[in-house]
Amino acid sequence: MAGSRKNRMYGAALTLVAVICGALFSTAVHAHAAEHSSVLAETYTAQTQLVDPPTVVCDVNSAETLEKILSSVGGERPSNAIFRMNAAAQIVDEYGTVFGGFVEIYKKIEGKIIPVVSISAQAEADALVIFLTEEIEILDIAILGAPELVKSVRERCPSIRGIIRVSDMGAYECVKTASMSRAGTILLPLKDATYDTVTYIQSRFKAVWTEAGDEMDVRASITSGAYGIVAEASSTMYTGRFPPPMPACPSTLPTADSRQRTTKILSAARARRSRRAQRMWSWTACSQRTERS
Repeated sequence: MAGSRKNRMYGAALTLVAVICGALFSTAVHAHAAEHSSVLAETYTAQTQLVDPPTVVCDVNSAETLEKILSSVGGERPSNAIFRMNAAAQIVDEYGTVFGGFVEIYKKIEGKIIPVVSISAQAEADALVIFLTEEIEILDIAILGAPELVKSVRERCPSIRGIIRVSDMGAYECVKTASMSRAGTILLPLKDATYDTVTYIQSRFKAVWTEAGDEMDVRASITSGAYGIVAEASSTMYTGRFPPPMPACPSTLPTADSRQRTTKILSAARARRSRRAQRMWSWTACSQRTERS
């Protein structure tokens, strides 16, 4: 009896310790829960003569470019902004120099521009996953990188959208690689973004982005049918680089004189057809009489 009582007391003590540890662990988890942002960006639509203008994507490669898009948040602005992230989850320029914190920058563009995080190494992919799970969980965000890096992040953060960067790859291989990487968008260099390639890829329900450096590149990207254009953040993308408005077409409604001329032409054509039919009938009748005789 004494041993049984000791066992029950021992079991109760273990249960109490487990409950206390569970409560402490739950408190710690909730205390360090990531901030959540479920805001969907209301992106800007270009007012151009194009029926379906492409998405304008800004490659934020310097602090100056960042200042430009932050100053344009309330007006003409890119729909997406590409930010380079290092292994410490900091935003850097094309040379690796840190010029801002991601949370601080995101708060300024939240609801206006969709952030696209660009990574180039596995350490950066791991840092992004930790950042999104422990610091701030963002609903409207995308990742850009090599296919294997995008797949690595998408497997751990399924809600993030994937954009793969490929080059010198056929249209079929692009679609296959994107599907295996769980990506819905493919970034192609302009030399690979031919009309046939873009048409095939987008017919397989994968969007195509291209990179443009000058006005001719922008026009080539538009004629290729690409869904998005990656370029610098500038209002000239909307006002100076897209095709200018088409000149007004003259009225094509027929006037009284043109209708009268058309009626005369049609009447003359019908008369010629009638005379031709009569000649053919006469020739056929004469041939038949000759054969009978």
